[in-house]
Amino acid sequence: MTSFPKDVIFKLNEMKKVDYYIPLYKNKLYNFYNRGNGKESIFFKEENYSYFLRQYDKYLSDCIDTFAYCLLPNHFHILGSVKTDVPNIVSESFRKFFIS
Repeated sequence: MTSFPKDVIFKLNEMKKVDYYIPLYKNKLYNFYNRGNGKESIFFKEENYSYFLRQYDKYLSDCIDTFAYCLLPNHFHILGSVKTDVPNIVSESFRKFFIS
């Protein structure tokens, strides 16, 4: 097992904020995807799919050009390009979308 010097452990414990945003670049193509915990279903009935698409439109259509999507019972894929060069706007929009 690796042991760390006490000053390293102290510095790690002192870290207050972690930047969870991944840089996304305008006009670049991305495969956005997510899956249920433990491969559990995220869509349980037909209405869940349409609700997902309505919320996607509400939160992400302003910042992503969507070329294709695939919604499966336990995960989804969205092939899209970022429309904006405003830092973190897509990550923040996805955050709002996922908690909606």
